[in-house]
Amino acid sequence: GNKFFGSIPSSLCNASKLQILALSHNRFVGSVPTNLGYLQDLKVLQLGHNKLGKDLDFLTPLRNCSKMYSLILAGNRFEGVLPSSIGNLSTQLTGLYLERNKISGTIPVALQNLINLIVLGMDENLFTGMIPTNFGKFQKMQGLDLSGNKLLGKIPSSIGNLTQLAELFLSQNNLEGSIPPSIGTCQSLQQLDVSQNYLSGVLPQQYQLQQ
Repeated sequence: GNKFFGSIPSSLCNASKLQILALSHNRFVGSVPTNLGYLQDLKVLQLGHNKLGKDLDFLTPLRNCSKMYSLILAGNRFEGVLPSSIGNLSTQLTGLYLERNKISGTIPVALQNLINLIVLGMDENLFTGMIPTNFGKFQKMQGLDLSGNKLLGKIPSSIGNLTQLAELFLSQNNLEGSIPPSIGTCQSLQQLDVSQNYLSGVLPQQYQLQQ
């Protein structure tokens, strides 16, 4: 990172051929310009680890960035509910990093539209409600981190559909019930953390030690 500070200039939208905008690890403050959607060739938007906030109004216009495959907003001061328009982002999106903010409300069902997601980081926010059952549609998902929120209810059995899943982090929530046996069908799973919840029952048989 550098030591850039102040707000992100809205005039960046005039750089119409811009493909990568990497501003992470600086000291930017204020709102993200809502006109970044004019950057129709934008593939990567990295705004992580600044002091940006609070609103997420800039997300909706990003639907025009049909080539975007990486969106990094981690470690800022974003607040409020994650808009359902998040599901209108490019279906080419493979990485969505929202962790370490103060985003609240339920996880929007519309996320299921981002069918090519490989990594989804939503940890250390204020998300409430249940884990959407439609998360089972992320056939390419390799890393899913929902830890450190206020999520309720049971772990959906549809998680077992994520055959590519290598890392599943659900710790530090208010999840209850048992771990669904279907998670045993995640043959790529290398790390599973469900600590600091209210889970009960027995581990799925698939987790017996292999001889």
